[in-house]
Amino acid sequence: MLSYKMDNKGVSTITRTEQRSRNSKLNFLLVIFGILARNPTAVGVGFLAHSGQDHDLKWKSIKKATFYSASSNITVSAGYGEKGIVFCTKENYDSVSGFVRAMCNGSCQIRDE
Repeated sequence: MLSYKMDNKGVSTITRTEQRSRNSKLNFLLVIFGILARNPTAVGVGFLAHSGQDHDLKWKSIKKATFYSASSNITVSAGYGEKGIVFCTKENYDSVSGFVRAMCNGSCQIRDE
């Protein structure tokens, strides 16, 4: 489960507390099993997954915003590997997409799908 915070600085994706707890346990187990199996890939994935539970993208770094009105999703990209997906409800999609469009005004490429 994710929560989002949008303000004049950027978009923050926040993992909710109960999901964060489950994710932390699974990531820890992945690291332990990776160590025991001598699998550095599994260890690395466990560390990366744990570090990426919260994600911040600043408006000045966002280069592209893609709006998917049929599924009420918005994808924002800030460069190679820096991407966030904002999952909206049908009720708040218009207000959220309007805010994102206003914050991206000319500074990023806007696409509608």
